[in-house]
Amino acid sequence: MASELKNPMVEMNKIEPGGIPALEFVPPQELLSGGMIYYHGWSSCKENQIFRASTMASHGWRVLVPDARNHGERGELNYDKQEIVAEHFFSVLINSVEEADFLLGHLEEKLGDSSPLAAAGHSMGGFTVSGILTADAGAKLASAVCVNGSGAWLKTVDMLLEEAARREGEEDSGDPEDFEVDVDKSGLEKHDPFHSSERLAGVPLLLLHGEDDSSVPLAAQRHFYEKALKVYRERGREKQLELEVYENLNHYYTTGMLARTISWLEERSQI
Repeated sequence: MASELKNPMVEMNKIEPGGIPALEFVPPQELLSGGMIYYHGWSSCKENQIFRASTMASHGWRVLVPDARNHGERGELNYDKQEIVAEHFFSVLINSVEEADFLLGHLEEKLGDSSPLAAAGHSMGGFTVSGILTADAGAKLASAVCVNGSGAWLKTVDMLLEEAARREGEEDSGDPEDFEVDVDKSGLEKHDPFHSSERLAGVPLLLLHGEDDSSVPLAAQRHFYEKALKVYRERGREKQLELEVYENLNHYYTTGMLARTISWLEERSQI
């Protein structure tokens, strides 16, 4: 069972702050130093994050792992169907960004105003973290980690559609331009962190990405990184933004990435 993967020194509670199903991982009081929201990826759920979340909690973080909309206890979709991804991915993502302020408030109530808050996530969860950093809730964060995600949402869509069209064209021996998946881009630009990069406040941000990621292209995340770096430099915060690429790695969150996530959050949040 998933619960057997939990660190035995960490308390795990099922809660519903604001009606949002979540798991909360609480370390021993003597270790407690800060609070974190951890966001799962597309097609996953909070229960699949027990090992990662309890490992983070064992290093002093009170970790909150919510189910994204249409995931876990909040419903299901046919996650592998391209049309479903096109229709729902960004609405699910934006909803998570909008809920972040409330969930961070929940952690503030539990920990007090002086405790640092952080956000981390993998895949869709990494997209979510990037979105939070350019939303009002980003002002509450002391540090953040985005694993195999992207802060350039529209660029990612364009790259994935281009690749899908190329593959479809090869399979059908037809014109790749005839392939089309309807992604509604209307209104997405205002939420896209790349197009709102001026709102980045210089929060310490670590971007971890597999070199051979076939789900979220490294080039899209690098596109965001290069623009974000200009903003961080303007704020004298360029040392607070890093992109680390893992050679020969596809769309996976490795144990090494987890260790790097923990070390970054500890160093940059000063816990």
